Amino acid sequence: MFAWVNALGLRAPLHDARESVATTVAQLPAWVTFSLPDALWAFALMRVFCIIWKDRLTRESAPWLFGAAVIAVGSELGQALSVVPGTFDPIDLVFLFIGVIAGVAPALRMSWRESDAHA
Repeated sequence: MFAWVNALGLRAPLHDARESVATTVAQLPAWVTFSLPDALWAFALMRVFCIIWKDRLTRESAPWLFGAAVIAVGSELGQALSVVPGTFDPIDLVFLFIGVIAGVAPALRMSWRESDAHA
């Protein structure tokens, strides 16, 4: 990412932006700074795939949704196995699970409603 920032000539504005929030960030709990972003990207990844599939859990959507969940959670597990660069953190893993579940929750609710309607 920083290579892109430098290539676009945005290094100075990014530095200024980071400096302007440094004191606020320092006051936040560690989980907000380090683990919440993991949950948010896992949530976004799952929501994108769910939206593409119109929140329908089908044979066609299941591999995509499962794959997205594996990518999200697997990224942290890969760190534990030293396959993915970074440091494994069990709190990150919990937050990733929460993000995945929250992202797919609307599709699960819709699926349950549809199964109740057919029962």
